Amino acid sequence: MNGHHLRWLYGELPGLLDAGVLTPDAAARLRAHYGEAKPVSRSGIALVMFATLGAALIGSGVILVIAHNWDMFSRPVRVAIALAPLLVGQGIGAWVLLRRAHSVAWCEGVTLFIGAGIGASIAIVGQVYHLPANLSAFYLTWILLFIPLVYLFNSTTGAIFYLVGVLVWAGNVQFGLSTHSVLGFWPLTLLILPHAFFAWRANPGGVRANLLARALVLYFTIGIGLVLERAQPGLWMVIYTAYFAILLLLAPAWPARGVRNPFLWFGCGGLLIIALILSFDSPWRDLVRDRAYRDGAFATWAVLQDNLLGVLAPALALLLAWRNCARDWIYNAFALALPALTVVAFAVALFTQTDVLPIVLMNLYLFVSGVGLLYTGFQRGALAMANYGLLSIALLAVFRFFDADLPILFRGLAFILVGVFFLVTNLYLVRREARA
Repeated sequence: MNGHHLRWLYGELPGLLDAGVLTPDAAARLRAHYGEAKPVSRSGIALVMFATLGAALIGSGVILVIAHNWDMFSRPVRVAIALAPLLVGQGIGAWVLLRRAHSVAWCEGVTLFIGAGIGASIAIVGQVYHLPANLSAFYLTWILLFIPLVYLFNSTTGAIFYLVGVLVWAGNVQFGLSTHSVLGFWPLTLLILPHAFFAWRANPGGVRANLLARALVLYFTIGIGLVLERAQPGLWMVIYTAYFAILLLLAPAWPARGVRNPFLWFGCGGLLIIALILSFDSPWRDLVRDRAYRDGAFATWAVLQDNLLGVLAPALALLLAWRNCARDWIYNAFALALPALTVVAFAVALFTQTDVLPIVLMNLYLFVSGVGLLYTGFQRGALAMANYGLLSIALLAVFRFFDADLPILFRGLAFILVGVFFLVTNLYLVRREARA
């Protein structure tokens, strides 16, 4: 059990003793079993951050100094300069593994230093010998050489930089003049998942696990959009609504609660944003206009990937909801409502060539789900749930006001009413919680 949860448990012990739930002997055995709660070292976290920043600044400074005198060097000297940071970094890395293997600051810093040396060496040697420029090959080589450092030094910062590198590579392949297949995104992603799993197993509620969880959630949110072939218009609606539902259904299994749970706030926020986008007519108009597969050179395997994601993502959401069926049914129903409705609306728009019913369904979803969550939040005294429902209704009203041809005075009065409703609702729930 990590320090945060242990401190919470020890804070609850006096109340449990007063209520007679635990005996003094049982409380003493609990303390003896778990030991003392170690406080989170803020200085340690700051040291890691400054070590990482310091390594980045030193590397940048060295590059600028060398660039200023670059024309003065001969070709062998340039190659030696290109390889020098990499060799120095490897020497420091060997010393860290032998003497400072348990120092997070040293491991994080040396990972970034060697990683920067790899990229610089490849780029400079290519420039010196005038090798053919291939940006996607450069990114791919760099990240493949970078991934062993993540495991060698157990570096979370290195893992996050690796994820950024994969996204940059995927974007270059998808939208640049590259001969690589963007389907490589998936095996490249698999290379980093064991590191995230080991970090979670070591300390589920720790800083490392939470950072990686946030990074991976954001990574897949961006990455799915980059790898989709988009041969079938509108399929992204089904995939993304199912993806955010999956995040929401995974949230109860994560140790952190509330805003500290990345699955919860990414899932809720993603579903709300997607529902608002789909409440406009433009996504459905595009789908109706391009009903069948559009003309163009689409990669066969990439088209198959899109179709598989369109089937597997909703299926996984259903599976998670079924496994969570013993939990709060309202929570599961809310998570599945938008993906299910999107599948229906997608089929209607695709086969009937009309965008009216899908738009009505999405607006109705926002209103009904908002009212339902607001009511449930009132009933349970859950401030966050009530605010989420109220936010859904308010944003729906605001966007529809912008759609409608209404005078500015009416819009201003409507915004004032929504703001007053927000304040009154929160004041009521806060006072109710205080009385409880």
